Amino acid sequence: MQLLRLVRLSGDYSLKETVHGIFNTFASGIIRYPLGNAYMLQAYLTSQMSMKEVVILTGDQEASFLKKLQQDFYPEVTYLAGNSSDKLSEFAPFAEGYEKEAIYICENFVLH
Repeated sequence: MQLLRLVRLSGDYSLKETVHGIFNTFASGIIRYPLGNAYMLQAYLTSQMSMKEVVILTGDQEASFLKKLQQDFYPEVTYLAGNSSDKLSEFAPFAEGYEKEAIYICENFVLH
């Protein structure tokens, strides 16, 4: 699951092949005992859902939206939060140039 999130945050989609390789490697064990592989099944289902990324730039304030994301369970949402786009763009180049104190929601590579 975390490797899948890393793929979505970093934009390095060559890692997606690794994720699918992991699914294929453990497929027979998952089929034999699905209850023992709940986290792997969750990761697989997440990989099949539409991609949703949320970038939250808080400026100098704490965002209530960020608190909501942290409290509830949204496995299909990958989020990145920080004070400025300069710091975030070091890890996620797509965040370069984003304005301060804004929430950006992308789904399937489309900014909403």
